[in-house]
Amino acid sequence: MISFIEYAVPFLFAIVLLVVWHEFGHYLAARACKVHVETFSFGFGPVLFRRVDRVGTTWQCAALPLGGFVKMRGEMTRTKASSRPSDPTCFEDKTNAQKAFIVVAGPLANFVLAALLFVFMFALWGGPITSLRGPITIDSIQEDSPAARAGLQSGDIITQLNGAPIANYTEFQEQIQRNEPIMLAIRRPSAGTTTLTQVRLVPQRQEDGVARIGIVPNTDLSLGRATQEGIKMVWTVTSLTVQGLSQLVTGEISRTELAGPIRIVQYSRDFAVAGARSFVFFLAILSVNLGLLNLLPIPVLDGGRLVLIGAEAVLRRPLPEAAQGMLMRIGVLLIIGLLIFVTINDIGSL
Repeated sequence: MISFIEYAVPFLFAIVLLVVWHEFGHYLAARACKVHVETFSFGFGPVLFRRVDRVGTTWQCAALPLGGFVKMRGEMTRTKASSRPSDPTCFEDKTNAQKAFIVVAGPLANFVLAALLFVFMFALWGGPITSLRGPITIDSIQEDSPAARAGLQSGDIITQLNGAPIANYTEFQEQIQRNEPIMLAIRRPSAGTTTLTQVRLVPQRQEDGVARIGIVPNTDLSLGRATQEGIKMVWTVTSLTVQGLSQLVTGEISRTELAGPIRIVQYSRDFAVAGARSFVFFLAILSVNLGLLNLLPIPVLDGGRLVLIGAEAVLRRPLPEAAQGMLMRIGVLLIIGLLIFVTINDIGSL
């Protein structure tokens, strides 16, 4: 029972947060464009709970918590405007730009959530090493390391490396990896005074082949810097994910690397057990992936709906209902096929 809870709770928390946030993006965009939202549903299948609010939107929770949807008035009724009365609260009576905005708002919400999670993580627990600029403040010293033997202490500030000001931690690390003797200029604040000193030490190459001097830098960031680094991290993760998808298509990466629901459950548990920071990081990565997944040009996904809206803009009329129905069925089959494939991958990796 405890094992089941360890797996189920983190997974359900992740799914509820990411799916509800995604659909809420659609909901807010629809309300901003004055489109009536008929239903906001978390989950599929039999409805467990529902409530109708004062504007007539039904909020419901269904039995299968593996997704959700926002149903807007007239959303899938793509008939000619002349065949029905005009309705300013109907999705199909909005401009193509408004419809595209409502559709893209879901994936956009996932990117915003990822940025907020990264900002929260960096502001609370410190930013990535690569975010450090200028002098390096030492947070701790590893025992029996070159830094410890040279007399460095927690709180020391490294201002120069080999006589030159430190630009960023990346350049500092690159110099360490040369495994050559280095000279550090140290500023040591203590008892209301500041002591300046020069320290010479030799980096020590570890068993993993990486040269280290044995310091752990202080990575605390202001809220402003945490925000900058959070937004930058979303871009980095997005770029790496797109690169990974392209490598999957070209065969540079094995398709067995695709993770499905079973491995997501496993990862949710592993990151949750690793600690709050690891779990927040996992949620941010998952949110970016969900945003990108929904932008794929597959019917039934947001990306596929954007393609249909674009085709309508070019043709100046909706696609025939038969064609739309066929595309939707193809999209459903593709999604089902993808789920089967990644689930087989997951089982094979157990």
